[in-house]
Formats: sequence, C-alpha cells, structure tokens
Amino acid sequence: MSYLTQHFKGKYRIVPELSPESHDVPREEDGTVDKSYDDLYIKCQFGNKIYYYGRGTFVAYIPSIIRGKNILKKMDETNTPYSDPHIYDSEVEFKFKTADMKTVANLLKASSFGADITPYSLKNFPKADVTIPTDKMDEYKKIIADIQKEDLLTFSRFTQSFLSDVLAKKLGRRNKPFDYKSDMKKLMMARQTKEYIYTKNMWDEYLKYLEEQIKKFYEDKEK
Repeated sequence: MSYLTQHFKGKYRIVPELSPESHDVPREEDGTVDKSYDDLYIKCQFGNKIYYYGRGTFVAYIPSIIRGKNILKKMDETNTPYSDPHIYDSEVEFKFKTADMKTVANLLKASSFGADITPYSLKNFPKADVTIPTDKMDEYKKIIADIQKEDLLTFSRFTQSFLSDVLAKKLGRRNKPFDYKSDMKKLMMARQTKEYIYTKNMWDEYLKYLEEQIKKFYEDKEK
C-alpha cells in the first residue's frame, strides 16, 4: 500500500497518474495493475496535485504561474515552511512536510469528494462519451435474457473471444491481428467493451456471434 493511500485515503481523493497516450496505468498481462507502479497523487481543483516525494516530504504542483505565486505568498504570510520552490514557464512546484498537509491541501483545494474510493477504481479512469442507442441495447438484452446466473463468467468470455477472434482479424492487415486493446485505451474505452464494438460498426456481427455462441453453449451443456 502506498504512503498516500495508507495515510490519506478517506480524507482526500487519491488517483493514479495516467499515461497521456493510453489514458491508463501500466498493467500486467492479465490486466491487473503493474505491481511496481505507485504513481499516485491527491486530486485538487484547477489541476493542482500533491505527490508523495518520500521520507515525509510531499511535492505540491500548480499548473499556473499566477495561482502558484499566490499560494507561495500565502505560505509566507502564514509562516508555513516549504522548500525547493521552482517557478517554470507555466507551472510552480515546491516541497513541504507531512505536518503542513492540511494547510497546503486547503490552499491547493484538495478534493475530499470520493475520498473513500480506491485509487485504481474504475471511477478514477476516464471514459469516452459513447451511448449505444436504446433499440440496439434492447436487441442485446433480448439475446442475453436466458443466460443463467452461474454462466455469466462464460458469457463474458464470449465477448472477449469476439474481440480477439472476429474484430481483431477483420480490422487487421496482412494476416496481422488488429491491436484492439491499445486502440481501446487510446479511445478511453478500455472498460467499455460493448460501446467499443459499437463504434467499430460491428454491433450486428457481435449480436449474431453472441446468439450463436450462447445457443451452442447450452446445446453442449445438455449433452
């Protein structure tokens, strides 16, 4: 457990630093977060961030020269200690100690909304604004209506097999499967499988595939 999570989860919203390319964090082959990854920060208003630097020291990041200078001025006025102030072209950084977290968090307007949310919760990852039309979703619901509760895990595998066996091959080139996983991350749809399939104009093929796989599954189950 990270220092931020151990000491400040429940008080401030702690989120992961995401890759600007994939909108995600490094992951293992099975999709879980890379065990060595620990790049977290306290989310604040106006894009401000508070990182843990080590040994009871934190870094305050303010992506605004004017706002950053005003915060440093208030730190001086209240005799709140800080060190290593850096004023760059468009951002300001400085370090401070654990004892002054409350003061700095207030100045940077640290978010307490969602403070109990686990850093790697899906709620902390961006999602594309894609909505599948109601009539299309009704078709989907009709197909999966008869799936029994104990078979839901198997059903989820049908969607994954569609992505790898149908979509990836259809969109691939020269016998090279399409890298749909990377594409989903770039589109901020890594957790929106159905929406992703819909945006790739393969919704009808997906429903037909599901219908065939579900029918075959229960036929084999009855044998």
